[in-house]
Amino acid sequence: MGTPKKSYLIVTAVEAALGRLASLAARRPVATLLVLLAVTLAALVPARRLSLNADLMGLLPDNAESVQALKQVKDRFGGFGYVAVVGRGGSPEALQAFADDLAPELERLPTVRYVDHKRPQDFFQEHFLYFLETEDLQTLEERIAERVNWEKRQKNPLFVGLDDEAPPAVEVDDLVDKYTVGGAGRLSKVRESYYIDREEGLIALFVKPSGIGSDLNFSRRVVDDVKAAVASLDLDRYGSDFRVSLGGTFTKRVDQQELITRDLRLTTLVALIGILVYVVFYFRRLGAAALLFVPLLVGLAWTYGLAGLVFGRLNILTGFIGAILLGLGIDHGIHLLGRFESELKTRPFHEAIAQAFGRTGRAVVLAALTTLVAFSGLALSEFRAFREFGILAAFGITMVVLSTVLILPASLSLLSRWGWKPRAPSAGVMGGLVQALSRRPGVATAIAGVAFVALAASSFQGRFDYDTRALAQSHLESFKLDAALDGLLGYSMTPMVVLANDQSHERRIVEGFRARKAGRADKSTIDLVMAKSDFVPPDQAEKRAVIERIGKLIDPLEASDFEGDAHARFAALQQGVKALPFGYADIPAEIRRQFESPRQLGPGGAPLAAEAGSFVLVFSSLDLSDGKNAIRFAEDVRNVPLEGGGTVSAAGEPLVLADVFSLVASEAPLVMGLTLVLVFLSMWLLVGSFRKSVLCLVPAALTLVGTFGLLPLLGLSFNTLNVVMIPVLFGMGVDGGVHLVTRRMRPEERLGAITETSQAILAALLTTALGFGALVLADHSGLNSLGWVALTGLFVNALSCVVVLPAVLLWLGDRGRPQGAIADPAQAA
Repeated sequence: MGTPKKSYLIVTAVEAALGRLASLAARRPVATLLVLLAVTLAALVPARRLSLNADLMGLLPDNAESVQALKQVKDRFGGFGYVAVVGRGGSPEALQAFADDLAPELERLPTVRYVDHKRPQDFFQEHFLYFLETEDLQTLEERIAERVNWEKRQKNPLFVGLDDEAPPAVEVDDLVDKYTVGGAGRLSKVRESYYIDREEGLIALFVKPSGIGSDLNFSRRVVDDVKAAVASLDLDRYGSDFRVSLGGTFTKRVDQQELITRDLRLTTLVALIGILVYVVFYFRRLGAAALLFVPLLVGLAWTYGLAGLVFGRLNILTGFIGAILLGLGIDHGIHLLGRFESELKTRPFHEAIAQAFGRTGRAVVLAALTTLVAFSGLALSEFRAFREFGILAAFGITMVVLSTVLILPASLSLLSRWGWKPRAPSAGVMGGLVQALSRRPGVATAIAGVAFVALAASSFQGRFDYDTRALAQSHLESFKLDAALDGLLGYSMTPMVVLANDQSHERRIVEGFRARKAGRADKSTIDLVMAKSDFVPPDQAEKRAVIERIGKLIDPLEASDFEGDAHARFAALQQGVKALPFGYADIPAEIRRQFESPRQLGPGGAPLAAEAGSFVLVFSSLDLSDGKNAIRFAEDVRNVPLEGGGTVSAAGEPLVLADVFSLVASEAPLVMGLTLVLVFLSMWLLVGSFRKSVLCLVPAALTLVGTFGLLPLLGLSFNTLNVVMIPVLFGMGVDGGVHLVTRRMRPEERLGAITETSQAILAALLTTALGFGALVLADHSGLNSLGWVALTGLFVNALSCVVVLPAVLLWLGDRGRPQGAIADPAQAA
């Protein structure tokens, strides 16, 4: 099968070109290094402008519906969420004093739009009768008339009644309870004016910033401003145990960004030190570390330069490109340097360079090309995070190989002139392992086959973790406060938003969403639909006529005629009948400003009056940090039909999250499958043999099967962050397979060649494990999970590359099958 002659010519040409390129760099080391230095300095200019964008919107393409809707909402609505200030540890009176003292200080800040620290309960208590339906007011009128008649009968000396006859109750609560679908109904049921929890001893103020949370610099500024305002108060006045914490969307964004940045710095430093120490130990020379790291860092600089030019920002996945290329790239240097040291024992310097970089360089290029193809498959995805990651990783692998093939021989040439000589690494444990495998290779192959079949069965128990709380920093104070803050508000701090162009449009939107909720009954994920029109009830003139009649009915009654709860209800009724009809301008600012924005823009960007453009807020009854819940909620709030025709959809970050999960679920199998096919075809083309191409892919396939099988046994799972390890592990498996299968060897050299190559593979995997393993030190849950999945996969990869594949090759050799990757009649080196 295949076209071995053509493939052989391709590989021979690659081998010769690499040998010539490395020889040229070795003969002109100073010129080579100066040119590469100039290119690197030029690449650092755009690389320095790179920033990390942890926003979910950075994971989807700009033309995604949820992204476009969210951008449009932000243009008019402003930002989602608040900076929440939580005080705790004082008496209720002290907590309220703290809120009253801090609110005006916060409102003076230039980064703050407004501060909510009290509910307008007086407004609802005074006007609650207008929020009842006219029919309910008439029912109340009948109840009051019955009570008035009862009172009159009791006062009539001629009336003879039953001694135990109870007075008719003037029930209002059952009528008020009917009005629960809107925001006014929900807010009117809250008895506390302050956002206070007396049992827990805490109080909250909700600070609405004037900017948007996706602007990280603004988020930092407003959080710092709020902290400074809190620090300006004498907190000891509110109690010896009084303390203040910050929460809310803006605070969490800042805290998470700082944690990710801090973790990346720590883990990168630990990884670099660990890899440096191991490389020095492995090659037994300090200079070996510099020889490997300089080309690697140069390749990374070129990669970041491209990222700065093309993307400008790194998303939460491409932010790890440095660590990934560090792990993959150093493998090539280890193989090349190890082969050079082996060749130098029997050849002159320049001949050793040509042989090492020609023969082993061919394997490096084959491995790099297949890894490049694997990453290029991701670049075909519509999922922006996958696409950008695939492009950068493919380019990065190319740049790392190119820099290694140029810088390493040039550096070796300079060092050799100064008298530096390498020391070949010791065979270590690999010599004994290969000897043991050579005695019973068939048995070892069979045992490995059984083990991986068992792991394949276990892989069906695995799952994808949709819960973003697994990636959130639940140990941070700002994240811990979420549940308490939602409880104080009575609903989520981050509702979905639907834009309305006018009052008529707003009402149709509200009715459409409430009809959707009612139609799905218990299956609905919609908790509350709120609009400013909820706070200006209709038919007020008609209601006023009924209210006036109620006022006349209760005028003869006294509050003393009622006892217990009835006394308080009657007092509220006496106050309610005095309220006059009201309009939008009469609504308290605390309510009105939730539906207004300084950036009121309608269709085409035309400005809207405050009374015209508005928003409908839609709240979920589910925890939207769970991706499955977000997907369900997205189905409920999208394409909602309106009376008179047309549909509308809500916008919000949880809906972006839902699209991320949906896109990953729909594209991942196709993209991964296409990637596997492309890798195999490219391998077949370059190696020239179907059987040997399959052998090259054995470690990669076993790595994926084994990793998928081990993760559920270890209590681990894939998520939106660590799923990026799948192509990385596949690429590393291909790398190891290519180096083993393409190593030319005579039968009598077989054990030594397999030992030497396996030793280099193990060294490369250990350096990669040090790089990714450092992530388990991260506080960020997502980075931590990435580290553990990486270590699990690398463990399986090591078994596949240095145990299973050598056993298979030895078994095939014992059966008289051809060895080596290329049918080459030339003498082995």
